Amino acid sequence: MVILLLASIIIPLASAHTETVKASGHPDWAPTMYRSGDSIVGDAPDIVAKVFKDLSLPVNCSYVGSWDQVQALGAEGRLDVIVAAYKTEDRERFFLYSNPYLTDNISAFMVSDFTYSSPNDLLGKNIAVTSGDSYGQEIDNFLRDNKGQLRVSSYETPEQAFASLINKKNDIFLYSLVAGEKVIKSNPDFKDIKNVVIGKELFYILISKKSKYAELMPQINNLLQIYGNIGEIKSI
Repeated sequence: MVILLLASIIIPLASAHTETVKASGHPDWAPTMYRSGDSIVGDAPDIVAKVFKDLSLPVNCSYVGSWDQVQALGAEGRLDVIVAAYKTEDRERFFLYSNPYLTDNISAFMVSDFTYSSPNDLLGKNIAVTSGDSYGQEIDNFLRDNKGQLRVSSYETPEQAFASLINKKNDIFLYSLVAGEKVIKSNPDFKDIKNVVIGKELFYILISKKSKYAELMPQINNLLQIYGNIGEIKSI
């Protein structure tokens, strides 16, 4: 059955597209996607490469800059694919979304004890975020709509955001649970930082609406049934 499915997908497309798919992803979101030299590697690029290989298309998943830059290049059509991202209203203006294929826990990292039951628990806090990141539409909207009751500071790297907790410039840093734990383990200065999971988000493959590969989304979704895994992302 799988062989027949793949054959039905590949045969009509093998001669339709012969160029390399230009892809990229977040440089600091391990193990889902992260920078390694001039490439973006991780679980998401691996799955995307498998999907497009079965469509007879090679993928070049390159490091092209910050997460903001990745999204801007995709919106302009200068990148075909973003290998993984959460679904947000802003991104949906520029990208087509695949079916979800990975899940990710969002955590509030902090030095002092913190109990979370709803976004209202963030009120009155100084909050660190990383530039261009989403924490799920609910949290994104809450941070945007309550600027008078909390302070949000944006940082280029998670290391800078974690340092702001140690330096007591911020109370909370919002970030991926697994990616954050990796940064903490690699830096002894962050060993006392703890976290509380505040949400769970789905990862999707994004294709620029300006890319000629946007028409392949139905086939991509079929292949994600084989290669995708909606289980939680594990530590590395």
